[in-house]
Amino acid sequence: MTQHIASNHMDMCRFSGLDDHEYRKVVAAFGRIKAQITESQEDRIRRQGVNTIPDDAQRKAFLDALSFPALDARYATIRKAHARTCKWLTQRKEYHDWFDVSKIIGHHGLFWIKGKPGCGKSTLLKFAVQNAKRTKKEAEVISFFFNARGDDLERSTLGMYRSLLWQLLRVFPDLQMLIDCSRYTSCQDGGPYDWKITELQTLFVDAFQKLGQRQLICFIDALDECEESEIRDLITFLEELGEIAISSQIHFRVCLSSRHYPYISIKNGIELTLEGQEGHDQDIAKYLDSELKAGKGRQCEAIKEEIRNRASGVFLWVALVVQILNKEYDHGRVHALRRRLKEIPDGLDKLFEDILTRDRENMDELILCLQWILYATRPLNREELYYAILSGTDLDALALAIPETVSVEDMERFILSCSKGLAETTKATAQHVQFIHESVRDFLVGKNGFNKLKSDLESGQSHDRLKQCCCVYLKTDISDWLPAGMALPVASTQDAKDLRTRVSDRFPFLQYATQSVLSHADRAEQDNVPQADFVEDFAIGDWIKLHNLHEKYQIRRFKSTTTLLSISIKKSLSNLVRTQLARRPRPGTMTEYFQTERYLAPLYAALADSKTSSDTLRVLLNPIIERADDIESRDTPLSAAIETLIENRPKVGPSGGENFFTWALSHGYDAFVYCLLSNGDIDHNLRNKAGQSLLSIAAKNGHEAVVKLLLSRDDVYPNAENQFGLTPLLSAAENGHEAVVKLLLSRDNVDPNAENQFGLAPLLLAAASGYKAVVKLLLSRDDVDPNAEN
Repeated sequence: MTQHIASNHMDMCRFSGLDDHEYRKVVAAFGRIKAQITESQEDRIRRQGVNTIPDDAQRKAFLDALSFPALDARYATIRKAHARTCKWLTQRKEYHDWFDVSKIIGHHGLFWIKGKPGCGKSTLLKFAVQNAKRTKKEAEVISFFFNARGDDLERSTLGMYRSLLWQLLRVFPDLQMLIDCSRYTSCQDGGPYDWKITELQTLFVDAFQKLGQRQLICFIDALDECEESEIRDLITFLEELGEIAISSQIHFRVCLSSRHYPYISIKNGIELTLEGQEGHDQDIAKYLDSELKAGKGRQCEAIKEEIRNRASGVFLWVALVVQILNKEYDHGRVHALRRRLKEIPDGLDKLFEDILTRDRENMDELILCLQWILYATRPLNREELYYAILSGTDLDALALAIPETVSVEDMERFILSCSKGLAETTKATAQHVQFIHESVRDFLVGKNGFNKLKSDLESGQSHDRLKQCCCVYLKTDISDWLPAGMALPVASTQDAKDLRTRVSDRFPFLQYATQSVLSHADRAEQDNVPQADFVEDFAIGDWIKLHNLHEKYQIRRFKSTTTLLSISIKKSLSNLVRTQLARRPRPGTMTEYFQTERYLAPLYAALADSKTSSDTLRVLLNPIIERADDIESRDTPLSAAIETLIENRPKVGPSGGENFFTWALSHGYDAFVYCLLSNGDIDHNLRNKAGQSLLSIAAKNGHEAVVKLLLSRDDVYPNAENQFGLTPLLSAAENGHEAVVKLLLSRDNVDPNAENQFGLAPLLLAAASGYKAVVKLLLSRDDVDPNAEN
């Protein structure tokens, strides 16, 4: 619609007031333009297959489900590049080729920087991220920095995909409108959504394809700090994105960094190796000029030259050597710097060994500190680590160390001293303590450096010691905060949140000790450190109170009568399960556990829970396998049948409306069900969601051995009908199972003339289906009516 404005180009924007007729025409025109823009956006979204556009609350919930506390922890922890360093990267031909549109076919937007451990790759990549944000104004920048010292999400591609998708949808908010956000908010038990890598990849590709002409630069650091199989899958995914970008003319660039190993080939891309780069060597020289305290003159220059020559391009080695020499300088030992430098070994591994073993002071604290950083079930924060170390080294100090009396600075100095400078507190919002570099972990574990401090420091002994520290702290008296007999408020209420906060503030290590003591015991048992005494003496009642105190979801709290075996099964602690079964071989019976468990028995609960590990199920089922005799008419060995069942188990139990045993029998696992019925006190009259009893299902499928076992029991009702009026005999006759029909007819209380809801008796069903042997068998009985009508 076109409207004439009665003014020239100078006066057309001049009005006498809000009531000016020409002003109202202009306002109306702008209103129509705005309405068209809004309408076209919604129409465009619907044309792309989205019928329901998520509202603000749904989009926020979706982004919250993607996010996690340590999402940018590693990036925040990496120190900013030293002044005047790293700039050489932007001058390299490889860097310019990466952005050159005319060369995109050759590299598909992929740039891979490789280097030795500790050479400064992460610092260089952080500089590249910051430089791209500053100089590439036309593009949006997203990044993820892997961290092998962090929690599971920080060191896995699952966390990477969540982080990158979260960033992508935040920098391009309109892409949020294309996702069915309501599907990804929470699990059935109220916990956070259980993301799968494949669905994250699909969501990322869907959003990526809608970028249009917008530009995206992605940086991914330290690929080598996640599993090799995950790296290979990621490279394949990035190569597919590169193909999509070229075919769809999407402006996409991705920069990776990693060590040289594992070596992974790429179809297209640009590679840059840090070692031997003149700019990288110059960065080391600039760092020494700025940070090294060695006086002035020829001695200072000689020391710098020796450090540069011995560094082999490893920036971390240079930084540690500078710290050592600066300490000598501060003590007034300028004359001894050359001698001390010659005492420092070449290479990171030798240097780490020298740092850890040069003096033997406070070795117990050093070893325990390293054990906590290496083997904790999740990274500990500053306060947790402080009390964790005291729990294993100084009980008197632990009793006096109230948080109000110990400052953050005190804890920082203590951890620095305990780790001999090889650990640091991250600067991210969710702070935790980690090694200053992944090469420290490589030295201690991968290269057996731990045993240079003390023999017998294997994983099992370490987990057992950490378990002992947890046990010590669990004995802390919290009666002033949680009096005996006091009922806990509902987990999701504000009262419960406030109580958790008060207890955590006063007892910083209590939550970790509660949540991880059993895991450490399980790992110790796995590595051949016996836990039978621990299991025997463990105060399960006290532990349940503390667990329920810290649990945020009411449904995940345990009843006070829950057994340690059931908890071990629920948490998939297969080694502790094995230890407990060794003390009582039976996996548990219905009558013993029925009143204390959500489902029928620990075994049933384990099978019904899709999150139960396969190892835990095998441990539970082994006693059955070991005691099982050969079963007639079994096509496959019992162990093979059980293995297949474990890998393909359904989601059964009350929530799914399916009974596990009837499901197993319906799907051909008759040998397995036979063993369960023989060895466990299971309700033999269980029914599935269609109302079929175990006997009916076994009869229908011709499982002769199971039918025989069930009929041997007086409490099994042989004429039980399903919702269609089918009895076991009717099911067997209709499917032609002569042997099963014979077994059923051997029972005096089986009605041979029972009819289904359509008035069909066993004889009619067998005759209609052409099963002559079954017809002959039925007609051989005097009590079968051969003239019965429907």
